[in-house]
Amino acid sequence: MKPTLVACCAMLALAGCDKAADGSDSDTVRTVDLPGRPGDPEPPPPPMPGPTEVDLAMMRSGDCRTVAGAYTNAIYRKSFAFAKMFWIEGAADAEALDARYGEYPAPRFTIASLREGEGAAGERRCTITGALADASRPEVPLREGKLVLEWQDGASGGDKAQPRWRVHSETLAEPMERTGGSKPA
Repeated sequence: MKPTLVACCAMLALAGCDKAADGSDSDTVRTVDLPGRPGDPEPPPPPMPGPTEVDLAMMRSGDCRTVAGAYTNAIYRKSFAFAKMFWIEGAADAEALDARYGEYPAPRFTIASLREGEGAAGERRCTITGALADASRPEVPLREGKLVLEWQDGASGGDKAQPRWRVHSETLAEPMERTGGSKPA
């Protein structure tokens, strides 16, 4: 399966995760598997050759579901150089992400819930609760955690890039060292 097709499938799977059919917030939790499938073990995916224009567009999306899907797809495809681009500038590097996810031949993220809201300082946040599994080794226990994305408008985050969602913190895998030597929040 082509990386862009996997990414598009992930984006579609995440669409509307936190909204009821009438558009209102819902307390109902839907489960979405990204990417991979439950059941039989699957072989590790082929490495992603590099981000395509579609991948880059998904990364720059204003929709946190789309960005989360593109990030988890980059991890699944072992494109850690691309995955680091999702993080707040300087918070992660490709080597740290490889060390964090390298033990998972086929990392599969299951999203239990997605909530958008404001952080303590009034910043826009998107908190995704879910689990990380290895689709090629079903005997490996799930690791539950959160992926927190924060809206960076360019003026507030010190990042001069265009406004977009950035990974602020993530607890789905073992803690990683930031490039500056401190652990992420």
